[in-house]
Amino acid sequence: MFPTVLHQSTIKDYCFCPKLFQYRHIDNLPPAFRNPSAVNGIVIHALLRKLHTENWHLDPRQAYLDQLYYEENRSEEACIPIYWKGDRDAEREKLADEAVSIIEGYRSKDGNRDARVLLVEASFMVKMDRFKCLMVASRCFAFPLTT
Repeated sequence: MFPTVLHQSTIKDYCFCPKLFQYRHIDNLPPAFRNPSAVNGIVIHALLRKLHTENWHLDPRQAYLDQLYYEENRSEEACIPIYWKGDRDAEREKLADEAVSIIEGYRSKDGNRDARVLLVEASFMVKMDRFKCLMVASRCFAFPLTT
């Protein structure tokens, strides 16, 4: 059955590989593994959200390792293994170093602390061949607060 809701990532999957689109979105087959880079992106975005909603002064290394542990062991996708190409611990440390650099760089910009972060979703209908689909486009905006 063709998916009735298409997100940007769904369309990206189709453009990248129609067979991947079929397996993931029509046949609903889970992937055999997760890429560490994709998990890393999920973790960094979670940390950015925590900076704004919980604790601007969190320890980025510890917060990264805690969130990575959650993604590996407790998230909805924890049943899908992460494919570590080399030594797992060494790769995790390298990713943590990169994440610390990203978070510290983000915190160093004056406007980021006082920004409001909004998630905007726009929905619209698209007809593709004989299928009608609801499209959802997402975008995150940060606007500095002004007085």
